[in-house]
Amino acid sequence: MESPEACDTCLTLSETERLMIAEHTKADWGCRSVFAVESIPNQESGIFYYEVKISAITASVSIGLATKEMPLDKFVGYVKGTYSYDSRGYFWGHEVAGCSHLNKHPFVKVPKFGEGDVVGCGVNLEKRIQN
Repeated sequence: MESPEACDTCLTLSETERLMIAEHTKADWGCRSVFAVESIPNQESGIFYYEVKISAITASVSIGLATKEMPLDKFVGYVKGTYSYDSRGYFWGHEVAGCSHLNKHPFVKVPKFGEGDVVGCGVNLEKRIQN
């Protein structure tokens, strides 16, 4: 399933049925992104939702939503119009009352996640609310 448009060059993708594994294959440090094969439907209503099971984690992992214009070597949630749930316990990219900021990027503190956890990510297409 490997596709140069789907992930950063420092990642290797493998797929078995509906399982996809992203493996960091180079020694350098930095942000790496993987795009879904299917995009969010362009609809006025409904819920778009997906889940990710964390089988192993060796660094910070962010699960989120981004536009197709987002650079693959940037942190989802830091780029305008993107949102992410970070394994260190932060929700990035959504400006809400009482949120904190780091380098002008909004975030809120939320529970951490790690190995064995299933992380759900969704958006209400009618109200444009992220969960």
